[in-house]
Amino acid sequence: MTQPVRAERCFKETLLVYLRRGLSIIVAFLCWVTSQASLAQELDLIVGGDVQWAWDMQHSWLDGEIQSYQFSFQSAEAEARYPFQRLASLLREADIAFVNLENPLSDHAPLSRYLITSTFRASSRLATGLKWAGIDVVSTANNHALDVGTQGLLDTIHALSQSGIAAVGTGANLEAARHPFVTTKNGIRLAFLAYTMLENSGAIGFASPNRAGVAPLNFSLIQDDIQQIRRQVDYVILSFHWGVTGSQTPSSTLRQIAHQCIDSGADMIIGGHPHIPQGVEVYRGKVIFYSLGNLIFSYSRNSWGDNYLARLTLTPQQIQNVEILPMAGKNRDITQPFPLTGQRAQKLLSRIQTRTSALDTVMEIDGDRGIVIPSIANNFTGASSPIKKWSILAGMTKMFWSIVAAIVGTIVGVMIGAIVFTMVRRKFFMNKSEEK
Repeated sequence: MTQPVRAERCFKETLLVYLRRGLSIIVAFLCWVTSQASLAQELDLIVGGDVQWAWDMQHSWLDGEIQSYQFSFQSAEAEARYPFQRLASLLREADIAFVNLENPLSDHAPLSRYLITSTFRASSRLATGLKWAGIDVVSTANNHALDVGTQGLLDTIHALSQSGIAAVGTGANLEAARHPFVTTKNGIRLAFLAYTMLENSGAIGFASPNRAGVAPLNFSLIQDDIQQIRRQVDYVILSFHWGVTGSQTPSSTLRQIAHQCIDSGADMIIGGHPHIPQGVEVYRGKVIFYSLGNLIFSYSRNSWGDNYLARLTLTPQQIQNVEILPMAGKNRDITQPFPLTGQRAQKLLSRIQTRTSALDTVMEIDGDRGIVIPSIANNFTGASSPIKKWSILAGMTKMFWSIVAAIVGTIVGVMIGAIVFTMVRRKFFMNKSEEK
């Protein structure tokens, strides 16, 4: 056998060995990457309380403590964006942001008048402000939904749709009011539904098969809606407008309803209406915000204080983490809220921690935020901090996988380089042999 033939055969055998080794490593690496991609899927969801930014208002004779404020805006756009100026960056960071829209949007429908409750009407331009701020989904199921009648309700849905904002909880009939908004972000699929316990116009404000209105907070209907969508999504998120104005804790009845909804397949409940932030409950690994309090209002009351946004980290399997972010809401601050720090944040967090503890759930305070880890929030038995232990473990896990990725990537790179080097080297010697 000639030297060139022998060299060529040796080259092929050597190359085959390297290719087999390299291919095995590459296949293993791709399998690992695929599995980690599934594990690493995360979605950041921010949920906030009641948003009202209306200047056409009628206050009832019971509203003696109203604090009104004067504003001057250079344009309708500036007016629509003003209340979000100091929190828009926070909302935009989230993959999805949700709030309860507490006033209808209409430029023409007449404002209703009631003896014992206020009524609101905001310009349809407010929808553009919501969109500019980064809000993606709103609940319109609340007691003010028909403050400007059926036409105003339909105008609201239209204005939001025109601005690319999804609205849940109201519609031209009961079927539309119960219809979920379904969206997929980062490979995680969510369904939003909204219901209210009351509407200012009375029973006529609740949607029927032939009448526009709000979706009623009726457990039988809610259970049916959950079951209709449960298999199609990773998360079923419910918004409830319920409770008693000014109450600091949910009633046993509300807790029972919330638990029944979780038992029926819901993953999260976002509550509003009391205008006071209440505690957070973790039940069977799911999260219940009984009341987030206010977020934005064009006026204030003496009894109102600071509130919070909740930022949740979701994976396809579970709610991994809940952050309680204190927001300014006292007096004029309610017209343009901002994240709180220092003593004021600590004061709010301490109150929420106490109210959360009363719901058999652990919330720890970490700097200017509260932390709830649903997987361990009901299992706190010692004096040490499970939240900090979880954070350390999560950080170590991420570091471990980063090191593994670096090692595997290096091995793959070295193998590919070795194959290329071998091919070039063998080709060089073969050419030398042929020359001889």
